[in-house]
Amino acid sequence: MADRKGKKTTTRAGTVAVDEAEIEKALMKPTKNLDSYQKVFATNTEFFSTYNPDMIEEALLEYLKNHAIEPTVNKNKYKVKFVLKTKDQGGQVQQIQICMRILLVEDEKYAVEFQRISGDQIRFHEHFNEFKDQYLSSFNDANIEA
Repeated sequence: MADRKGKKTTTRAGTVAVDEAEIEKALMKPTKNLDSYQKVFATNTEFFSTYNPDMIEEALLEYLKNHAIEPTVNKNKYKVKFVLKTKDQGGQVQQIQICMRILLVEDEKYAVEFQRISGDQIRFHEHFNEFKDQYLSSFNDANIEA
């Protein structure tokens, strides 16, 4: 049903008109605090998304759970720390500690940033590219102007 301004509304419980766009906006609102994204350094370990940050965080946590990786999840911000273990060519186990944060770029556009806390930098970049291009690729759907 359309009102006088052409907005789509639905009448529920007899007399109350509910704007479906308002309901959609309320459902897509992030549930945690978002820090603002600031491009201070030229870093290549981030991608941008228009998806709800809760969905991105949930997808990462699902991947980590499926690979028996215990993350540390911040309850108030979109910040997840975890350790990835890989074997190098000599059979030595390499540990890379990573922090993933989701930051607000602008209204409904987010930066998904990966930071290496410790470990081999080359392996970190390999893991970041796997997250960006494989495991979280469907969320990599936006660009920002420089």
